[in-house]
Amino acid sequence: MFPRSRPCSARPCKAYEDNHATDPPYRYVNPFRLPGRNAGAYAGLGGRGLTSRIISREVPPNCLPLGADNKIVFAPGLLTGSQAPSSGRLSVGAKSPLTGGIKESNVGGTAGVCLARMGIGALIVEGVADGTYILEIDGDEVRFQPAGELNGQSNYAVGRSLVDRYGAKTPYITIGPAGEAGLAVATVAVSDLEGRPTRHAGRGGMGAVLGAKGVKAMVLLGKGSAREPRDPERFKTAGKRLAKELAAGRKALTRYGTAVLVNVINEAGALPVNNFRHGSLAGVEAISGETLVKNCESRGGRTGHGCHPGCVIRCSNIYHGANGNYLTSALEYETITLLGSNCGLRNLDQIAELDFMCDDLGMDTMETGTAMAVAMEAGTLQWGDFEGMKRCLGEMASGTVLGRLLGQGAQTVGRTLGVKRVPTVKGQAIAGYDPRVLKGTGATYATTPMGGDHTAGNCLPGRTGLNDRDKEGQVRASREIQRYTTLFDNLGMCIFVGPVKQSMAAVGELFNSYCGLAYGENELLALADGILKDELAFNEKAGITRYQNDLPAFFRTEALHTGLVFDVSSEELVNAFDQ
Repeated sequence: MFPRSRPCSARPCKAYEDNHATDPPYRYVNPFRLPGRNAGAYAGLGGRGLTSRIISREVPPNCLPLGADNKIVFAPGLLTGSQAPSSGRLSVGAKSPLTGGIKESNVGGTAGVCLARMGIGALIVEGVADGTYILEIDGDEVRFQPAGELNGQSNYAVGRSLVDRYGAKTPYITIGPAGEAGLAVATVAVSDLEGRPTRHAGRGGMGAVLGAKGVKAMVLLGKGSAREPRDPERFKTAGKRLAKELAAGRKALTRYGTAVLVNVINEAGALPVNNFRHGSLAGVEAISGETLVKNCESRGGRTGHGCHPGCVIRCSNIYHGANGNYLTSALEYETITLLGSNCGLRNLDQIAELDFMCDDLGMDTMETGTAMAVAMEAGTLQWGDFEGMKRCLGEMASGTVLGRLLGQGAQTVGRTLGVKRVPTVKGQAIAGYDPRVLKGTGATYATTPMGGDHTAGNCLPGRTGLNDRDKEGQVRASREIQRYTTLFDNLGMCIFVGPVKQSMAAVGELFNSYCGLAYGENELLALADGILKDELAFNEKAGITRYQNDLPAFFRTEALHTGLVFDVSSEELVNAFDQ
């Protein structure tokens, strides 16, 4: 039953198939007939497309991110819940308390597939709370139950309680103490295949928005089956072909996970070290993918682990400590670098312990690591002070003055402590790829509507066909990869299904056979263009304009040991989406 007084509300928007094959196949409609919806405006959208369109149309751009007018939207991708390989992703969207703009944070885990198979295109939580609740979602029905003793508990403790109450196979979504405290680094945790809260919508403070709605946890009780494509045989054939290609072509990711990039990016000179002061690290092998695999194999951990149902790339891992006991899952490249090398740590077990703490407390490892590196720059912490970092994480959860400062992210830490070298764009910490070397990724940091977010379009070495160190053509390459990545986020497909251009034939075949359409690549990319247009328009109204499309000045003036600076034209960055 709904509480008697409940300013916060949640409503599922159901997806249904249009019988006319010439029309867009999915429309998202509100079963409660709330006003303001035009079903056709949501046709062909899922995942990021749906979260961004709902936010852009329903959330006032000047609203307080933790206020009543903001909304948080959970949307599985258009292909999520089908048998398409590596298509189990979930988008979480809202106005970000970190950037002040529109935000989509993408996550694996078990929730996306479950929502999709219940027939829910999007779950929207709005208003403010008069208490703290568990949301029980069972098809069309949403029930609010008092959170009770779960208040203030960490993600792992909440996860164990939910498994005891609802069963080990019930997908769930939770926030930790950071989300309850409204910290801008707060994440939304999603249960993994083992029932642990290890998959996180980490970027942009989505956990704080959900916490402001009074939602401590959501449990997905409804059942369903894989959504049937319009042309089952064609879809099955395309899916099998793509799965075979991914299994053969992503062996390094399956073996080493994203940690395979540690040595690659170090050799390129783009590894973040001591607050992006250096681009390479002596003794990097100690935190490399090879060391991760060795530790997993010798301690009873696991590599080649899927982050969601139907994943064929399996780049996740389960990492055990030196005592052979579970420590964390999964240890990713961005965590290894931004909580590790960028803070002066050189020990993989220490980084894994910090990763576990961040997951448990519900904090973005990337933003938290960068905030600590900026504090180290100011002398508040010492480089490589593992015990000090653990203490600070505890303070972030308990709400001391220093803890609350760090919990508002790197930009706030820099402004408060007077640090000039703060690696953020539009309020959000950049990822673990130095833009002075990987200039296409630097262009993405500067121009994406999402703030300094590599997942919006990462131009990894060799991905664009350009010389990564040459400024020419990088804005154009970044824009194209952003378009493809936005499309993948709309479909609910893992971005590692790319390189995106080479994957488009298979992706287009899956989309068309699933939807009963005949979209070409340009028509598919037009969907992405519309999503980006929505996001850019929202940010413009929120006061985040194209004239903020740049990197912090020190990337342009401080050369790495290779002599490289970020020298992509500011004018190109300002006009990135006009080209």
